[in-house]
Amino acid sequence: MAAGCVVKQIINISYILEAQISYSGMIIISIYSTVTNSVATLSSLIYELSNELGSPQYISISLFTVGILTELISELRRKKFRDNPANKGKLYTGGLFSLAPDINYVSYALWRTGFALTSGNYWWTAFQFFRHM
Repeated sequence: MAAGCVVKQIINISYILEAQISYSGMIIISIYSTVTNSVATLSSLIYELSNELGSPQYISISLFTVGILTELISELRRKKFRDNPANKGKLYTGGLFSLAPDINYVSYALWRTGFALTSGNYWWTAFQFFRHM
């Protein structure tokens, strides 16, 4: 899951945003992702999770997969819309954004929650969910 986070962030920063982010901005994003992912990973050591997959693991994998793919796909579709000069200044309401105006934020909350749920730390999971909603 951590590798999926990294790949999505690289695609987001380099292709979708096409933004020149300052080094300090990149450092802040990296620190935030590292801390939140590490808390989830280290929590799994404390909560002594079983090696067998159970309902929490299937739910977490589903939340993570649906969330990260929804965020990535919605942002790629919106980028295609914004790259068209005829759409300059227009609000994108197509694709997944037709379901919710902030589908990218909702999906971010889903994959962060799914990642946290893998730890077995339900307090951290609840914090991640409510913090991003």
